[in-house]
Parts: sequence; structure tokens; C-alpha cells
Amino acid sequence: MIKRKGMLLNMEKKKIILKIILILILIILAIQAKTLSQYTQEQIEYNNQLGEIYIIGSDNLGELEKYDSEKQEYVGLMPKLFEDIREKTGLNLKYTNIKTNKEETIKNSQGEIVSSIIGEILPEGITEKIKIFTLPNEENVYIGFTKIASEEVKNIVKTYINEMSQEEREKLILTTLQKDEDIKIEQKRINYTVIFMIIILILMVTIITYIKNLKKKIRKEKSTDEVTGYSNYNNFEKNFNKFITDEVKANYCLVDLGIDIKNIEDIYGYEKEEEIIKEVAQIINDYIKDNEMFCRRTSNSFLVLLDYISQKNLEERIVIIEEKIKNQSKKVNTEIKINFGIYNLKNNTGDLKEAVYYAMQTRKECEKNDTLMLICNQSLENKIDENYHLEKDILDAFKKKEFLSYVKPIINLKEKNIYAVEFLARWENERNGFVKPRRFLKILEKNNLIYELDKLMFKNACELIEYLKINQNREMRIFCNFARSSLTKKQFIDNIKETLEEYRVNPNLLGIVITEDFLTKNTYNIKKVIKELKEIGILIILDNFGGGANSLKDISEFECDFLKISNTILKDIDRQKNQEIVNHIVILSKNMGIEVICDNIEKSESEEILKNIGVNLLEGNLYCQPIPVEEMLEMENKDMMR
Repeated sequence: MIKRKGMLLNMEKKKIILKIILILILIILAIQAKTLSQYTQEQIEYNNQLGEIYIIGSDNLGELEKYDSEKQEYVGLMPKLFEDIREKTGLNLKYTNIKTNKEETIKNSQGEIVSSIIGEILPEGITEKIKIFTLPNEENVYIGFTKIASEEVKNIVKTYINEMSQEEREKLILTTLQKDEDIKIEQKRINYTVIFMIIILILMVTIITYIKNLKKKIRKEKSTDEVTGYSNYNNFEKNFNKFITDEVKANYCLVDLGIDIKNIEDIYGYEKEEEIIKEVAQIINDYIKDNEMFCRRTSNSFLVLLDYISQKNLEERIVIIEEKIKNQSKKVNTEIKINFGIYNLKNNTGDLKEAVYYAMQTRKECEKNDTLMLICNQSLENKIDENYHLEKDILDAFKKKEFLSYVKPIINLKEKNIYAVEFLARWENERNGFVKPRRFLKILEKNNLIYELDKLMFKNACELIEYLKINQNREMRIFCNFARSSLTKKQFIDNIKETLEEYRVNPNLLGIVITEDFLTKNTYNIKKVIKELKEIGILIILDNFGGGANSLKDISEFECDFLKISNTILKDIDRQKNQEIVNHIVILSKNMGIEVICDNIEKSESEEILKNIGVNLLEGNLYCQPIPVEEMLEMENKDMMR
């Protein structure tokens, strides 16, 4: 009886051991599945604000990617990949519904991302590609980026792809491409987990070895960069917080090393770019000391923590690193541009993210100034802080109604009255005061908010026209500026129509200013945009004419109503040659029924010259500086005519 009881106890122990083993296996599988870096909710929300990112798909690549006419959507492996990217990163990825052939869609840059590029030949219109999978027939599958894709979007997508483990790529292929007849073959190749479970159940001793090896592999995947094989940012941050205490921080500086290798990718392809990145990592690893460390931060930048002895010593070391990298680049017969943003750590420096931010912003300043290195001094740090707060404040500026409408009159010399006014956006903030347009417009562009400002200015223009009609029984032409990115929005024309209907204003009183640069870079759809605006009744003003490559033939073709001559011609209008140029422009424009406007008129002498040439519409500080709409309403016409 005692012996039987002992046997039962042994059986129960074995059952418990088996249960523990199975639980360990499930935990291992769960840990193994979690390989992609997690995005915070703040990062996901920020990425979502980048706006709609359009994907150019392939209609007939079978299980890889095809268009399901019943569901009216793309299905297959690639759509599943983009769905995962959208869920994990917050990027608002959408397939285009343009019904032209794929090659034409790519060439016309009607999307930022191109899906399912098979083979090594890069279709025309794609500036960059990144490898996704290798198919069973050993052909590589890539996704590409067109010229309108922003660096920020490219970095997010490439980082996501680079951080995918081989197991995750294989799992994605199996779940979307695997056919019934291939399941057994594929399971023999990659389903090592099931095999290992059997081995564990047979040989109890191997479970310990397996767990140790798996933990080691997970630690390596979490701590190493897939391309270089050296430390990634997560591991860098972990070691920084562990070893760089407040007592020793002041002995170090953080260097953001940026490499411009776009030329290499354009000429030699993505594989050569990766090869250069690996070589740069090797150079840094061989050069730094035992008490220093580095990691790859983005696709083409590294963070290097260097022991700070003196500024002279640091500068000498930076020059050596630059020389080593440039010597390596001679292999591809192309110059690699390198910039170093340097931030000296202080005892009171916060976490690593703070130091990285200052080093990164310093490198951007270095790029602007086209210098090799730049150290973040107090003045630059204050500037960086100011820009940081400026970016935060601008996100609330719309809610607080801090953007103001200013007007600049366009004078009719013959009638001696105001022919029209040009609407200009201004920003006045409680913390920053009156912010110059060139500063806040760049921030709005960066945060994909410029269209919101353009819509607001157009709405304010319609409100002013409505106000003048109701309260003063008069009409006024208003010209509104739109950013190039705004004019290419899919909802642009619909928004214009909705605003006009809301305020019931005469569209012939409104003009939209288009830069010559926009005509040059967007010929494929500018005709359509202008045609739709003209059908509505909106006037078209071409700005900066003569400052680029367009001709009067182009202006006639695009049906412009007005053209504003470039200031590069007008600033030296006292020169005979410039007068002749303006004279020819005026004659030809009038023959085509186009009115000429000359801006930036500062002197009476310039006015007299242009008047004699035959220019009737002038604009500039000679007549009136930009003023708030409210101030204009209080003034009489004569007050704005000097």
C-alpha cells in the first residue's frame, strides 16, 4: 500500500513537472514573439498627425498583393504588413484608389510608398527602397519611396522593417502566403518550436539548455542593431542609465553623428548603403575606448558617448573619425558628408533623451551651416529650447485663435484706389510675442498643420467679404496664399467649395496665389487644380514670375489672371536691362489678358519707372505695410494711398 502510494506521488510530481515545462514553453514563445520595439501612445498620436500616407499597390500579384473587387480593397501579404505598421506606429497608411497603371502612378508621385517591388530594378520615380522578404524562388521583395515621401515617414517605416526579426517575417509569410500543399514542407523548415517541444518532453535535461540559449538570443535581439550587429538605442539607453551616474556625467559628451549617404543609395542601391553603415559602425567600435559606447540611432545616424578631456582633444578625435569614414567611402568613389552635433553632459543633465535631443538639434544646426562639427553652447541651447517651446505652443495656437489675418493693399495707380488686398498670416503668442512668419511656417510644415492655417486664412477672407457687403455695401478683392502641400491635398477643392457656400460670397472676388515653383514641380496635376478653381470662379495669381524656369507660354497654358514679377528683377529696376525685361513681360501679358502686379515697392523712383513702363498694379511698403484687418476697416482709402 505504501509502495503504491509512493508511485502515485511520483506520477503526480511528473504531471506537475510537465505542466511547468508547458508553461515555460508558452512563456518562451510569448517572449520570442515580442521582438518589435513598442511605440508609446504619444509617439503613435504624433505619427498619426503626419497625415495620410498613400501606398501605390499592385493589382495582380496573387497572394503577395492583389485588388479584391468584391471587397474593394487590397489583400495579401503586403497589405497585412502595412496594416501591422499602421497599428504599431500610428502612421495613417492608405492605398491609393487611382485607376492609372502602376508605372504612371509612381512616375507622377501620386503616393509616398510603393508596394511589392520584385527584383533589383528600381522603377522610375522611386528614390529609395528597402528589402522586406525573399520569396521561395529567391527573388527579393522591396517597398519603395517616391520623391514626395518625407524623411520622417521613411525613417519610421525603415526602422519598423529593420526591427522585424526573421521569425516574424517568416510568420507573416506563412499566415498570408502559405497554401495547403506547402504547409508540411514549410513546417519542417521553420516550425522548430514544435520539434523542440517534443525533444523537451523526451529529454528533460535539454530544457535547461534551451531556456538558457533562448534567453541569450532574446537579450541579443533586444540589445543589438539588425544592420550593424552592434548596440541599438534601447541597449545604449540601458547602459547609459546604469553606468553614467550624476557624479561622472560631466566627464562625457554625447555626439550625434549624421551621415548623408543618399548619393550612395541612388547610385549603388540600398545594399551598398547598408554596407557603408556597417563599415562606419566598425570604425567607431574600433576607435572608441573601453569606457565609451555608441549605438545606431536612425537609419543614417549614430550616437557616440565620448570621454571629454578638453575641447581641443575632442575636436582632434572628431577629425580622426571623419577621416577614417571618408577613407572608407573612397571605395565607392563618392563623397560622404558627415556632421557632428556635440552636447557636453552636465551633472544636472536629465535623462538620456534630453541629451539626445540637444545633440540632434545641434547636428541640424551644423547641417544648416554646412560645418563639420558644432558644440552646443549656452546660446545654442537657449535657441533650441525656444524652438522646442515654439513647437509646443503652435499646436495650441489654433485653439487659442492666436493666428491673425493681416492685409497688404495692391494699389491701382490709374484709379488711385485699392484694387485688392493680399491676405497674410501672422502669429502673436503670449510667451513668444510676435513670431516671424518664416519661423512659424516652417514649424507648421514640419507638423503637417500648414493646410489648417491656409484654410483659416481663406475662411477669414470670405468672412471679410461678407462683412463688407452687409455692413459697408462694398466689395473687395482678396488674394490668399496657399502652401504647395495644401494645393495638392485631395480635399482641397471640396474645402474651397464648402467655404464659399457657407459664406455665399462671389468667387470672382477671391484669388489664390500659386508660386512658380509649384508649377515646375507639379505639372502632372496643376492643370487639373487650376481648371477646377477657374470653373468655380476663383482668380489665379502666379507669384515670383521670372525667378525660376517658367515662360509666358506656361502662364497662358495654366490660365492665370495675374502674375507678380519676381523681386529678383524688381530690386534693380533702375537698371536699363531690368526695365526692358519688365516692359516685355507687360506687353506680352496684356496681349494674353493677364494683369501684371509688382510687389516690394519701397521707393517713389521705382513707382515712376514702373508707371512709365505700363504697370498699373503696385504693392509694397511705399503705400502701406501689412496691417491687421481690423485696422484696415478703420482706415479710409486715402489713408492707404500715402
